Amino acid sequence: MAKKTILVISSEKEINQNIHNNIADKNFSFITANSSQSGLTKIRQNTPDLILCQLSTPEIDGYQVLTELRKSSNTFNIPFIFITSAFDAGQWRRAMNLGADDFLLQPFTPPELCEVINTRLAKQEALVTHYKQELDCLRSSILDFLPHEMRTPLTGILASANLLSNQLDELDSTIIRELLGCIDSSSQRLSRLVHNFLLYSELSLISQNPQQKKLIHSQETYLSLEKFAHIVSKFDRSHNQKIDISWRGEEVSLAISLTHLTKLIEELIDNALKFSFVDTSIQVTGYKKGDYFILSVSNYGRGMTAKQIASIGACIQFERPTYEQQGCGLGLAIVKQLVQVYSGKLLINSILNQETRVNVYIPLVKSSLFLRIQPKQNRQNHLITSRIASATSSLSILN
Repeated sequence: MAKKTILVISSEKEINQNIHNNIADKNFSFITANSSQSGLTKIRQNTPDLILCQLSTPEIDGYQVLTELRKSSNTFNIPFIFITSAFDAGQWRRAMNLGADDFLLQPFTPPELCEVINTRLAKQEALVTHYKQELDCLRSSILDFLPHEMRTPLTGILASANLLSNQLDELDSTIIRELLGCIDSSSQRLSRLVHNFLLYSELSLISQNPQQKKLIHSQETYLSLEKFAHIVSKFDRSHNQKIDISWRGEEVSLAISLTHLTKLIEELIDNALKFSFVDTSIQVTGYKKGDYFILSVSNYGRGMTAKQIASIGACIQFERPTYEQQGCGLGLAIVKQLVQVYSGKLLINSILNQETRVNVYIPLVKSSLFLRIQPKQNRQNHLITSRIASATSSLSILN
């Protein structure tokens, strides 16, 4: 078993020697640094498995070291333990807010030192194991659905194109239109599959990059009834499934880009329609609560178990062998990623074979900015209740 590398950042030789003497025979590799900059340099040269850092001395600002580590995805998850000679509630709170994992009070005994190191390393290993299991699950899901999800639309495109190419002179206009329609719908389905994969990957990268998250948080979108109606109108309504979508909400300025807000609403409605019982309605409501705008989408249908809700992630489709629905399970996973990137919340309540309600909490733009961007004739928020659509329809679900 490879030795774990412990970096100690301390300007006091006594602390360095004490720690070295107590972990030298515990299968650990030991590195020291006597200043903040020296510590950061050694971290870049050889990423340690755990860091013990003096909280505050003239040579060391532990907060600075921790702040720098949490900015990078390469060092974000390294267990970080502060060493201090005095416990101060304010310092503790600041350290925890920055992402510290623990405190070690001086003077400490050898058992205390070993316990705090072993505890944090064990927790880190448990997290790594958990992520590996999730990755294995993701790989398995991809292998299950990807060949089918790509082959099905490609087969439709190739077969239709082949008929048009080889038998065009023998086909009447009705059949030609049907073949062209098959090519169009299959192309749209394949395009959406690729787009969703790229978007999910992009959001995953953004969520791990503090600088990109800070930049994306500056986005603003003014959501009105008209804008919402335009998003909903993109859904194709045909055939015999009854869809009744209502909107009741306030006009608000949201801290999210229009592109991502549109995608979020589309996926929520798409998912609700996909799993609704025939002749049931879908309710879409919106309202302010504290610093958030809550977008709520509810439907009556199959529902999800608590375990399924907890397992929402990329490429996981629940009970696919039973229901054989189209899609790769990316819809709610993208919603979840969007909510996390914009520091919102996602709450799902579901009763099997009854109702499912998805509440998305989207941060509001601060009041000063909100007043600046609102139309002059509508400075105050007001409740809007409007029926957008009540029609017999069926969605062409491409997820």
